[in-house]
Amino acid sequence: MKRDEILKQLEKEYDNIYEFTGRNGDAPLNMLDKFISRNDLDMEAVILLEAQIDEYDPQLDDNVLVNLLDIYKEVVNECNYEFDN
Repeated sequence: MKRDEILKQLEKEYDNIYEFTGRNGDAPLNMLDKFISRNDLDMEAVILLEAQIDEYDPQLDDNVLVNLLDIYKEVVNECNYEFDN
């Protein structure tokens, strides 16, 4: 997957997580924080979020972006299981 595709997918998955906040408050975002901390990517997640808000490339290694994408997908799956059942 190319870098721009990874970045677009990250934004899409974050939006999917954020959709759960309408019905579940901050619980989905707290879950995301927990998963990110568990993988020791706190600083990288902040850099990514700031870059997404200000619409610039976060200048993070592609492997880091893929790891964050995997976490985002894991959180979406967990939210689907926890909040949609």
